[in-house]
Amino acid sequence: PKHPLPPPPPPQGMEYLPVGPIHAGIIPPGRFLFLQGGEPIEAMPLRLGFKHKGIEKLFETHYRLEEGWKLAGQVAADAAFSHALAYCQAVESLAGMPVPKPARYWRAILLELERIAQHIHTVSGLLHDISLHIVGSQMGQQWETLLQMHARLFGNRYLRDLVRPGGVHLPPDWASSESKAILQDTLEEVISGFLSLAQRVAWDASLQDRAMGTGVLTRAEAVKWGATGFVARASGLIHEDTRVLHPQGPYQDEAIQRILRATFFTDLPPHQREELPERFLPLSQEDMQGDVYARFLLRAAEVETSFYLIDAFLSKLEGLDPGDLQTPHVEQYLRQAIPFDAGLGYAESARGGVYYWVKKGPRNTIARCAITGPSTLNWFVFPRAVARKSDKARKPDNPTHYNILADFPLINKSFDLSYAEHDL
Repeated sequence: PKHPLPPPPPPQGMEYLPVGPIHAGIIPPGRFLFLQGGEPIEAMPLRLGFKHKGIEKLFETHYRLEEGWKLAGQVAADAAFSHALAYCQAVESLAGMPVPKPARYWRAILLELERIAQHIHTVSGLLHDISLHIVGSQMGQQWETLLQMHARLFGNRYLRDLVRPGGVHLPPDWASSESKAILQDTLEEVISGFLSLAQRVAWDASLQDRAMGTGVLTRAEAVKWGATGFVARASGLIHEDTRVLHPQGPYQDEAIQRILRATFFTDLPPHQREELPERFLPLSQEDMQGDVYARFLLRAAEVETSFYLIDAFLSKLEGLDPGDLQTPHVEQYLRQAIPFDAGLGYAESARGGVYYWVKKGPRNTIARCAITGPSTLNWFVFPRAVARKSDKARKPDNPTHYNILADFPLINKSFDLSYAEHDL
């Protein structure tokens, strides 16, 4: 609503502490209302929508089917490629449009590059919030190195404007041996450095003291309230990943699925572990306790998994025609599509599944475009990880750790939800 009702009066002995919608950092607006009776956070109603942009209506009024990828890539800056890819796959679905094999591999490579960059950036910010500034700055430098590589090889730091209906659009010299060497060498340098730092800091007493038991979202809560994507995996729902549940393109390969499952390395049978490289941070499902520490570990592990996936995709590209990146006659496919027919497209961003449902209108217009991102769902789940659990949830052998106001920045950063994905 434009003018939401005020919150109910606080219970006796408690008071509200409003934070936002304007924050100290350079971030979009959001209002958090902390209910406190002392230090523990008892509840946290939130209000978003201050930057509602009417994105879905813009698709209908300003874009045609072949052009909608431009707007999709601007929905959320740090997930630009994921959103544009999901849109393009929705258009391809409604038009029955094929995608060349090399283009499918490049889409997967760029998707994993986006995931690596976003995870490293989030871990860097989390360590700054814990006052581990030296390590956080080193990881921030690694993130910047990745973005500069993106700009040098693909023309955009956030991999925007690279995916189109029917294929991908890469710079002319992308297939040169020099470009491939830059990609592989930069990735190896950045990932090895990041994982070494993450492995070392994972056992740091400062990190464990602040992160373990903080911002717990239990597995039962994740199921009950509909957590999705990365947040759900960190709470023990390790298969909540569209690349695993609904694989498409290169992710359908069994060898790729083995690499994905190896994120939780110690859950694999011994004979499968021997076939895969040793992990910097070998995780199991038992490590995913839904707290800040679990989300830190999972981000580091997913960076390593994405590195192995990119290496596998690059090897699959060898022997394929490097120029076969775009389906010809895209406009013809779109004209032949039945008006008011619809298609669904999805991609697994660093936060979780991004879904686009697109309906064709007359003369290749967009009659309807509906978007659901992981933040749309996980913002609803987020307050459950911040607020104090009921006393009924406490057990003598596993006491509930209450969150205080100083814990909120850590919980918020570990979720790393997007305001833009919500304020569509």
